[in-house]
Amino acid sequence: MKPWQFGNTSVRSATRLRDGLIVLADSGREGALRGQDGDLAWRDILGEAGVVELGDDQTYSVGRKWRAAMCRLGFLYDDVGAAIQSKVGKMDYITPSGHRLIEAVSGPAQQECYLRSLAGLWLDVSSNRHKVAGDFSPLRHVLRVLRELEATTGSSGITAVEFAVFVQTTDDTTAVGSIVKEIVAHRKKRMASANKKKFDDAAIIAEAKAEGAVSPSTYRDYMDMNLRYLRATGLFNAFGRGISLVPLKGVLIDGLISQTTPPENVNAYWVQLTNGAELPTDNKASAERALVYVRKEAEKRGIKVKAAPAPGAAVADISRLRHDIELSLALDDEMQFYRDQRTAWEEIAEFLALLNGKKPAAGSDIIIPSSEGPAYFEWTLWRAFLAINTLANAPFEARKFAVDQDMRPLSHAPGGGPDLVFEFDKFVLVVEVTLSTSVRQEGTEGVPVRHHVHLVQKEYPTKPVYGLFIAPKLAPSTVDTFKARKWYPPEGGDAVEVSIVPAKLQQFRDLFVAMFLGDEATPEVMLDVVEKAIDEAAKHDSPSKWEKAIDSIFEGTAAALVA
Repeated sequence: MKPWQFGNTSVRSATRLRDGLIVLADSGREGALRGQDGDLAWRDILGEAGVVELGDDQTYSVGRKWRAAMCRLGFLYDDVGAAIQSKVGKMDYITPSGHRLIEAVSGPAQQECYLRSLAGLWLDVSSNRHKVAGDFSPLRHVLRVLRELEATTGSSGITAVEFAVFVQTTDDTTAVGSIVKEIVAHRKKRMASANKKKFDDAAIIAEAKAEGAVSPSTYRDYMDMNLRYLRATGLFNAFGRGISLVPLKGVLIDGLISQTTPPENVNAYWVQLTNGAELPTDNKASAERALVYVRKEAEKRGIKVKAAPAPGAAVADISRLRHDIELSLALDDEMQFYRDQRTAWEEIAEFLALLNGKKPAAGSDIIIPSSEGPAYFEWTLWRAFLAINTLANAPFEARKFAVDQDMRPLSHAPGGGPDLVFEFDKFVLVVEVTLSTSVRQEGTEGVPVRHHVHLVQKEYPTKPVYGLFIAPKLAPSTVDTFKARKWYPPEGGDAVEVSIVPAKLQQFRDLFVAMFLGDEATPEVMLDVVEKAIDEAAKHDSPSKWEKAIDSIFEGTAAALVA
């Protein structure tokens, strides 16, 4: 069969949908997203907010496909037909499920929204349609296959190619045991092959040829998109480029697998999808089992947890305690991640190179998912400063974006505050990043970056606060704005001094690498560079001269470290 899909390949990452919903909620365009005018307006709103790149699409398909993805997952009310529209909700308005996602700030809260969405998606297998009361749940199908794979091989991990060929091309009319047997046989053949990449390519080409109606590239596109949507639920860890089950979610996973009955009719389907599908842990017995599971893990790690709820406690109270423990476990994982970054500096350097336009190294599994560059830029800089180490604030306090169970970014930092704030013993560094290199760079970054640095200055009145602005290329107007070192607070009053160093990504990467090669990866090195760069601002009468001076400071410091 042709591969099924959770969303569409124009919105490859489910986590980006939240950005679109936030923009829509503020736009005044709810209910007016259809037809050429609606498509164009919605496309432009997304582009102007930086959610998508506008390009030169003359069909306005970006707007149409974003609307379709939001409707498909129940975050917007779809056109469900006159007979039930009034019972479901007003077309193209944000649903309760969508509002819940907008309000979800933490990673776990966002993941639960995506999980309820994917759990509520039932497709009509023959057409891959979602507007009817289908009887195939792609999420549960994936969970069953991975559980069976785990029972057979000892690991639930499945590679991206295996998913593309054996999972997204099957449904629950095929026994999971048969699917797993094919996966195991495929692995044996692959192990014996001399060229693994060629073998993988051939497997996808053969599947596409056998099916006959879909190109090999479509299998990869759907695989990439489907895996990202699955990982957004919090039920899956990364397994190379594939996925595996999260052990701590065992009760929830097994409960979902046991749910085999689809909604009884199309009206019931749309009501449960737009309100958020019920999860097994909404049931008291399952909620209690899940709580016991996570309590044992916390106790094993030496994490103190609150007393168990009283016997008559409501499901909401049980779930709230479980969520609290899961958050404690996640923060414990993050502290270990922080400690691990010191030895992961080479991987971080490779991510920095990819962000700067370099191609991946031969044989490397390191990738930056398309359309997620801004989120990965913030995430990589966060990792870089975790690797430099000796933070005075916690790693989860330094980042302003949510992360998933693998510490990967769920989205970029929200507006209204700084991207990253690193407190060290002697100073505080506010790090802001952008991949924009156009003349609009200063217009979009000049005001917010200065504002964010000033906000942090007020938060840390006893420590010097500096800003570090990093981009692949700096616009002269951006450099000139930061050179002036002035900010007029929106609440009024005289100008305040803000110290922000604009730096190129390449210079930062070279310095980062040199710090580790020279065994001097310390905050003091970065402080010295930043202070020297700030001192140079007043010595030059043009932004280009200051930019060259900053380049020289970064490059000279890097050279001295490895001399």
